Amino acid sequence: MSDKDYLRIKATTPYYNFIRKFAFPTLQEIILALLLIDTIGSILAYYAYSPSFGGVATGFTVGLLIFAAPSTISALLIHGLTLRRDPLFNLRRCFALSLFSSIIWIGLMVIGAFASRIFHNFTFPGDAFYLGMFVVAPFRAISIFSMSSTGYASKSFSAAFEPFLCLVSACLIFQLSIVEGVLTFVTSTFISFVYTTLIISYIEGRGLKKIGTSPLNMFRGFLLDWLDRSSDVLERQLEKVSSEQGLNTTVLGFRQKGTETSSGILVVSNFHPGPFLNVGSSVLPQVIQESLEREMNTVVAVPHGISGHEMNLVSQEQNQKVLKGITGVANFSNFEPRATRLVRVNSGNATASCQVFGNCSLVTITLSPNDMEDIPLNVGVELTSMGRRLFRDTALIDAHNSIKRATILDEEDQRDIVKSAKGAMERAAGEPTASFRFGAAKVVLNEFTPEQGIGPGGLVAFVVEVAGQLSGYLVVDGNNMKTGLRERILQAIKKLDIEDGEVMTTDTHVVNGIVPAKLGYHPVGEAVDENVFMKKVTTVFSEAKRNLEDGESSSVSFETRVKTLGIGLFKNMTELIYYTSKLVAFSMIPTILISAIIFTLILIKP
Repeated sequence: MSDKDYLRIKATTPYYNFIRKFAFPTLQEIILALLLIDTIGSILAYYAYSPSFGGVATGFTVGLLIFAAPSTISALLIHGLTLRRDPLFNLRRCFALSLFSSIIWIGLMVIGAFASRIFHNFTFPGDAFYLGMFVVAPFRAISIFSMSSTGYASKSFSAAFEPFLCLVSACLIFQLSIVEGVLTFVTSTFISFVYTTLIISYIEGRGLKKIGTSPLNMFRGFLLDWLDRSSDVLERQLEKVSSEQGLNTTVLGFRQKGTETSSGILVVSNFHPGPFLNVGSSVLPQVIQESLEREMNTVVAVPHGISGHEMNLVSQEQNQKVLKGITGVANFSNFEPRATRLVRVNSGNATASCQVFGNCSLVTITLSPNDMEDIPLNVGVELTSMGRRLFRDTALIDAHNSIKRATILDEEDQRDIVKSAKGAMERAAGEPTASFRFGAAKVVLNEFTPEQGIGPGGLVAFVVEVAGQLSGYLVVDGNNMKTGLRERILQAIKKLDIEDGEVMTTDTHVVNGIVPAKLGYHPVGEAVDENVFMKKVTTVFSEAKRNLEDGESSSVSFETRVKTLGIGLFKNMTELIYYTSKLVAFSMIPTILISAIIFTLILIKP
């Protein structure tokens, strides 16, 4: 994936922060807002037109009877008659659509009131009301036709019914010309339907060529997950267009020496925990951790392997394939009681550590305190090839532990990563082995939530003692980490006589897209009480250290064939979303202008 594509993906954060807000208001809040905007806005419009008590009273009546009441009746009827089985348009969202329609319409009524005092051939309230209808009609049409999965007749009725009810009320109260009213309604509806048909046909055609399936179905699935946490529709669409790839996984298990009691399991796989929320492999670190904890009754850590968004698994079905492979090898055999000390190599901005357990090298890579994002898959392929020349198994971990802003790893960063990791593996391969002690512990961070950047997996600490060296590994269930926190943690555990180690995150995406943060999520440490967090870190390491006992390890590496987004599909999907959002946004402007011109030609008297 190119740097430009990556930054474009990151640039979509404001869009899904915006979408996220639609899930927030309650039905009662929306109805209250609808009532207040219609009445207060109408009062403002009539007072601007006629500054008097009579203007205020008329405005309140108009807001209540021409806008609020028809909007409420419309929302109830279109939900009950045409959109009742639509997965997106529940009653709350039907009212939300009426609310946004009212905001536009009432806003134009206010503008029209002022305009009528300047332009004498622009009449109030009639022309202002008609202008609002011309603008609201395409807005409602594109909203319903793009998001609803019902039939054409149901969509048409749902799009046109509210403007029709408002028109009927206006004709009765304003005593508008029925001919003018019908002409306005028919013309505005015709323009909005033509515009919607053309834009949707174009989007569908472009999408079919780019991603091989209906982009609107994909979009509806996306909204269902974003708003209702229902991933089934989107995952079914992703399954249709995904590509099969090999997924590499290394599982490293520890147990008390000479017993069958598991002390801890480390799972490192090159899936990417995305794309967001509960879709595909976003939840896979948690699924793996919880499943193995139940089955093996042990402490489980699932740090981020080397992978990018192209390695997002597309569905829960694919997750189960990976989980089945992991649980199938978790009953280890051929345990070995020897390990090396942890060694560390720096190269430019990159730091890599390596520690060997039996014939498995555990490699961690970080750019901290500089910004780091996903290490490209090609770097992982190169390092895996290097590792296989030295060890039977290699667990490559992208520590994912320092970020201030969205960034990319340039060629120099990648060279530094390769050089430091290769150096660490070569140095560790030459280290003498010795018996080791191992301890593990887990602390669930109930004080913090995914909205604060902390996933349900909490903190997992592994402590290893080899030849007098005490090293510690911390895995935090989160997506990346506030810059500087890693260094603070490593400094803090030195007070526990843990002289070296590494801090890692799972890169879970269950924290993504649920808060309006600049990155689309809060990195670990950004939105929590850091002192409370550090106390938990000290607690988990202290417990792991207390659990130290003579240990032995076993490792297994295997490949699973799974469906992923792939480089091409993910790139095309992000491009399509990016350009489609721009197209719809910018096409609305000329459509509204054309509607306004037609309105002027038909209704404004010379």
